[in-house]
Amino acid sequence: MHLLSPQDFDQNADTTPNWVKRSYQQFTAKVSRPDFPCYFGTQALSKNEVLFAYADHHRSEDMVSALATFVERTRQANGLLTLAILIAPPEQQLNHDEYRQMFWDSLHFLHEQDEEPWPSDKPLSPQEPEWNFCFHGEQMFVFGCAPSYQLKKSRNLGDGLVLMFQSITIFDGLKPGEKGGVNARKTIRKRLEAFDAIGPHPDLGPITSSELIPWKMYFFPDDNTPQKEGECPFHASKVSR
Repeated sequence: MHLLSPQDFDQNADTTPNWVKRSYQQFTAKVSRPDFPCYFGTQALSKNEVLFAYADHHRSEDMVSALATFVERTRQANGLLTLAILIAPPEQQLNHDEYRQMFWDSLHFLHEQDEEPWPSDKPLSPQEPEWNFCFHGEQMFVFGCAPSYQLKKSRNLGDGLVLMFQSITIFDGLKPGEKGGVNARKTIRKRLEAFDAIGPHPDLGPITSSELIPWKMYFFPDDNTPQKEGECPFHASKVSR
């Protein structure tokens, strides 16, 4: 699938499905706000470093080809790209748990369709701090945004599920425990407190901690209930061990 830039939406307005145009407009309106907590995302959007794809269903082959193309593109750009996959809004609104299940089911589907096995040098257990989702051999941080987020407003980017992908190389120099990462997290935490209707989720951990469990940040509850160890819904089945 061809990945779309903001310019593509402008140039192909007549042929883009209406729901996609609306989802894109909702996404950009929120992320481009000057008070949006993740200022890295706002900057990336302004620099055309956010690419887009869309799918009519959360288990669509379009997602597979889009993510494969993104892996190639982000490697060429030294990881400095973000992919937003817009999923068509459901005919009937879903509750937060249903969106959560849809998110994790999407990752399972992508993993099942991956032409490459899980890299042998990457952790298999989601309970390890160095674990992250892998596709085409690329380790990526993934998170989901959904309209069911009412308190955590920064995770509500439109009428449908949005899957966000970033190569973990984008965090070089910004990892937990590193000076740049500590400073960035301090700033984003303050912005979250001002933007959301509830404080930062406890699974974000202490600002200086380097022992965070990434999967817990992929799809938060809409309240601040901690997610239990060992309950990650994702389990890799295609491995190169």
